[in-house]
Amino acid sequence: MTQRELSEFLNDILKSLGAIERLSAGLSLAEFAEAEDEQLLILKNIEIIGEAVKSIPQEIREQYAQIPWKQIVGMRDRLVHQYWNVDVELVWDTMQTDLPLLKAVITQIREDYGS
Repeated sequence: MTQRELSEFLNDILKSLGAIERLSAGLSLAEFAEAEDEQLLILKNIEIIGEAVKSIPQEIREQYAQIPWKQIVGMRDRLVHQYWNVDVELVWDTMQTDLPLLKAVITQIREDYGS
């Protein structure tokens, strides 16, 4: 098995963020709460983001401390291991407030590390 580069994990995150943006475009919280297909796809992309974040080196995570890296991984773990107990409002709030900042920082990391 080959080892993946940092740039590949950053690209995975950005790709998943783009998918979440497309899937949630034009939806209200109430519509999102009823949109099972979109929810499943969005949750899967949040899982991918959480898994990719685990591969970002600790020194980079410390350099970009404005991102709650542990909470991202924790959300991924909860979605995977407690799938029956997903808080749709928490996911919605994360999509609206946290993911835009994550996108900006991941884009910056990619620029800073020449990926």
